[in-house]
Amino acid sequence: MNELNTGEIIAELTIDSDKIDELTGELEQKFSIITTDDIRKDIHSWYRGGIKKGEGLGFHHTNEGFLIRPHEITVVSGTNGSGKTMWLSQVVLSQLKSNTKCIIASLEMHPIYTCSRMITQMEGHADVTDDCINNFVDIMKNKLYIYNQANVTKTRTIYAMIEYAYNILGCKIIVIDSLMKMNDIAEDNYDAQKKFVDQLTSLCRKYPIHIFLVAHTKKMRDVYEHPSKNDVHGSNHIVNLADNLLTVWRNKMKEKQMEDDKLSDEQIRNIPDAKVFVQKQRNYIGENGEPTFNFYYDRKGMRYRDRP
Repeated sequence: MNELNTGEIIAELTIDSDKIDELTGELEQKFSIITTDDIRKDIHSWYRGGIKKGEGLGFHHTNEGFLIRPHEITVVSGTNGSGKTMWLSQVVLSQLKSNTKCIIASLEMHPIYTCSRMITQMEGHADVTDDCINNFVDIMKNKLYIYNQANVTKTRTIYAMIEYAYNILGCKIIVIDSLMKMNDIAEDNYDAQKKFVDQLTSLCRKYPIHIFLVAHTKKMRDVYEHPSKNDVHGSNHIVNLADNLLTVWRNKMKEKQMEDDKLSDEQIRNIPDAKVFVQKQRNYIGENGEPTFNFYYDRKGMRYRDRP
């Protein structure tokens, strides 16, 4: 190796103003640095109303414990048959009634089934007339959008769908049901799962949208068991990267006791049919950021009620 003389060393360590301008110009395009004064008004706004900024889930008893906030991703988990998709359908329906545009990428359900479920929930019964169907279609026109992709899709297509849904259609609520229908993410490919959820969170930071990502949880060992945040199938990064985790739990113990005729009419009426556990809520400020909500299921109308 050739030895550098003193002049060459000084030249190596010297950066002229043009070089500094070039370097800082490149850096400015990669990130920005702000001071607290730059966001003074935003902080004031947050404490004046931002803490409670968001939309309710559509139930009276949940508004104090959980809100659908922009720039967040919520994982909705549950075992097969727990009712997570049914419950989330009712949440989306309440958003649509508030004129919030929504798009549903239900990769496990045909669009007709998605709509028929919502019609039943809106009407409160399954015996709907042609007028009811036409009324639903008219009301939801230009408000409810459905990603029409059979069975499986690719992650990059989902990214493009979200960009289109927000920038072109104006959707604020995005539902992806479910993670395991991405044909470029193997069930045991945790790195790919992390990358996908990481990209979803980046889109949430970029746009004032709320993404609901449906994920399956492990089968409970018995009817008495409640789920934990560690039960979500796949990489731990799914829960770690998400802002919120809601787990829908079906009270199969009650169903079994009813089947065995062990409950009185009053017990059947007052024991909840389902619970929703808020197992993570990153941006909540208050005393109870992880509440549990009881629900009572109306089988005729496929609806969850917050009271017996």
